[in-house]
Amino acid sequence: MKKIKAFLLAFVLSVVTVILIVTGIKIHNQQFTTDENNTVRYNFNYAKFKNRELLEKNIDKDTLVVLGSSELSVGFNEPYHYTSLFNYRDFHIMPIGGGNFQNIIQAFTLGSIGDSIVNKKLVISESFGWFDQYGIDPKAFISRISTEHMYYALKNENLKLETRTKLINRAIELAKDNTVMKERFERFKRVLIDGEGNFWDEFLVKMDVEKSDLITETRFSIYSQVKLRPYSGDVTPDYNWDELLKNAEADAKERTNNNEFGIENNTFNKNIKNNMEKRKGKDYFYKYSDSPEYSDFELLLEIAKELGLDVRVINFPINGKWNDYIGVDAEQRKIYREKLTNIVQSYGYSIFDLGDKEYEPYYMFDTVHPGWKAWIEASRDLYQFFKQSNVN
Repeated sequence: MKKIKAFLLAFVLSVVTVILIVTGIKIHNQQFTTDENNTVRYNFNYAKFKNRELLEKNIDKDTLVVLGSSELSVGFNEPYHYTSLFNYRDFHIMPIGGGNFQNIIQAFTLGSIGDSIVNKKLVISESFGWFDQYGIDPKAFISRISTEHMYYALKNENLKLETRTKLINRAIELAKDNTVMKERFERFKRVLIDGEGNFWDEFLVKMDVEKSDLITETRFSIYSQVKLRPYSGDVTPDYNWDELLKNAEADAKERTNNNEFGIENNTFNKNIKNNMEKRKGKDYFYKYSDSPEYSDFELLLEIAKELGLDVRVINFPINGKWNDYIGVDAEQRKIYREKLTNIVQSYGYSIFDLGDKEYEPYYMFDTVHPGWKAWIEASRDLYQFFKQSNVN
């Protein structure tokens, strides 16, 4: 009897401790979720992207949600970057995505938080490199998927059952070599899609979601080096975009002058210079005409359509000289642009395509990420898109 009492006491104390820790973390994070700053919005810790509450609390009527990947953070705080241009109360960005946050990841994210986009505006940034014949790496998918977003996307009755079924089936497919995650996703399907889960299934699903919320919020609070980022002012300046382009070009000219590829000097010296011969022609086998990523992209657009969102897709340029060097055929790049545009237009959405700038200087920061002029032009387009009346 004493052992039972001791066990129950220990269990109760453990629960109370966890509750106190979680409460403390949430209180701590409240300072970042006010309408007085862009602290959470312009933080690129992956825990933020995976935590539903952190995202939803920082989306207001003046927020433009942008789904993408690592291109969203490269150039962070540079004068040409949107984090510098749009740090104002009346207009700001909520970037969601880092490396390997590809379309299927963002489909779950949007299914989870899409109803909180009060202005119904959404931008999706697409990356050429995702659309090879392989699509997303299953291991990358497992590392990026948010249990919380999966749960709320599958519960979202504003999405068709057919769409939610496609979502979870794709997740199960990508987890086929990971027994633990495959079983978890199948359990989610039983409970949330098929309505066939038992008490134990439902309990485990709830525990998975609560654990996910606790882990991501804790990681954000402790590991993301959160620094308060107050607004620069109330009203976004009336920018002279031509002048901003001119200044960006002057800066880029000085910072990309040690290589023939237009890559930022330090990045070239650190990551590329000593590996040039190893990289030459090595990517000749990648093809972009047929990829699972196109279907994942269509699923993301279908979710946006079912949620009644007005969508603008951005296709940033790639580094043409570099891709020629590593063997990625120019014809393959053309195929990708055409397929992407056709898919976007088939859903009634618009695309801002910078793909024809692949050989123009000062548009790229490195081999794959946009830089100076690309971000100035994209930022102007983002702002204009936000100011337009909704079409839905």
